[in-house]
Amino acid sequence: MVRQFISIVFLLLAPSLIITTIGCSSDACKHYDAGVELHEQGCLQDAITEYDEAIRLNPDYADAYYKRGCAYCDLGQLERSIEDYNEAIRLDPKHAYAYHNRALAYYNLGQLGQAIEDYDEAIRLNPQQEDPSYIYSWAVDTRGDQGPKLVVEHEIDWVKSESNPIISLGGVGEWDEKVVYSMAVPANISNGQPVKQDSDYWIFYSGAGDTKSQNHETSIGLAISGDVEAPSKYGSNPVINRSAVNLSGNSQGISVFDIKLIESKYYMFLMANYSDTDFRIAMMESTDLLTWSNFTVVLSDNYKDHCPYIIEDPDDASRLIMYFAYIPSEGEVFRIGRATADKTSPYTWTYDLENNPILYNEGKNILYPFVEYSEGTYTMYFGKYPETGYFRIYETSNTVGTSFPDSDTVLVNYGESETWDDSYVSVPRKYISGNHEWIYYAARASGSNVYTGIGLVHNWETSP
Repeated sequence: MVRQFISIVFLLLAPSLIITTIGCSSDACKHYDAGVELHEQGCLQDAITEYDEAIRLNPDYADAYYKRGCAYCDLGQLERSIEDYNEAIRLDPKHAYAYHNRALAYYNLGQLGQAIEDYDEAIRLNPQQEDPSYIYSWAVDTRGDQGPKLVVEHEIDWVKSESNPIISLGGVGEWDEKVVYSMAVPANISNGQPVKQDSDYWIFYSGAGDTKSQNHETSIGLAISGDVEAPSKYGSNPVINRSAVNLSGNSQGISVFDIKLIESKYYMFLMANYSDTDFRIAMMESTDLLTWSNFTVVLSDNYKDHCPYIIEDPDDASRLIMYFAYIPSEGEVFRIGRATADKTSPYTWTYDLENNPILYNEGKNILYPFVEYSEGTYTMYFGKYPETGYFRIYETSNTVGTSFPDSDTVLVNYGESETWDDSYVSVPRKYISGNHEWIYYAARASGSNVYTGIGLVHNWETSP
């Protein structure tokens, strides 16, 4: 069973520790500083190499062990990170941040007793510390003279499928030989429930046999199965070839992000790539899910419009809300916005100029929104580059559906080193059937510049 992963942020040193490094001219300090700079850039293996050299030159360098532990954790190597935190604490028993991050590593490994002990010690050593990483998925309960204690606020047992990737690259010469990217299951707009076809789940996904421009030159295929963990690719893929919508050049293609059944007709919501710098949101329609027509660009006002997801307006069942990522003409990073439409005119969308962007963090790319509404709360899953590490799926929520706070609560983390999903993990799409819940996600391995498979996390012992 895999617990919801809580990320370990790249913490600044406590003031007492900064004195030991600022102005340091030794070779060990120079390698340490180089490691910190590479770490902040997300170059984790290179940072580890610099930390290694700093430790070789100064085996008693507690901060270098601590930072190397942070780097290993960002790579998902929790046991290895704990070894370095142990050494940092041995060399400096008052290293509050080493205790703090070791607590988080223990928590992510399910070792709550050790996590609580380390967290208590971190607070005892530095009770004035106000680090946001103390907040996500944890609550602090002040218990009299005993001081703050760690309390797990919630615990979601999302388990990665043993069948992952459930959709992988095609064989040599096949249309999806090089890229497998985004996905969508047809779902009812009123309740978000997947719509089965003859007792089977239909999973539409993006794929490509070429990688001249990363993920852009994609078409759309289909995989079918009664078991969501074991789909089989449709024999006549791709269902929609990019050339069918007059996109066939370099950096041109279509990617599917949502399919909704609205008033007895299926609508597919796509990202259409016209070039590396021209992303547009488009729609198509079908009554049988195999024959698609009426390709129409519906949002294209921004520099890039990307990855749409649609819900029924909880306050007005006659209205639709689209959540999507975009880069405005003067912007540099993706942020999340929304648009609205009437169900009777699903091709006519209006930007929410009053509220956009509804999720934005300067300097960070935030995209691939999934939104659900339940009992007065909007919950958004989204992809983001953290300050260190790789792309992951995060979770945030509010009660209004706009102005979402950024969050460091990791919902789906990348895999262990040298696994198929040990680099990028993104494009969350959640579905519910009875008591079964699952999330599809796209991923890629270290060293790849394209997405190469679709995985699944779930909450069950037996598939629906």
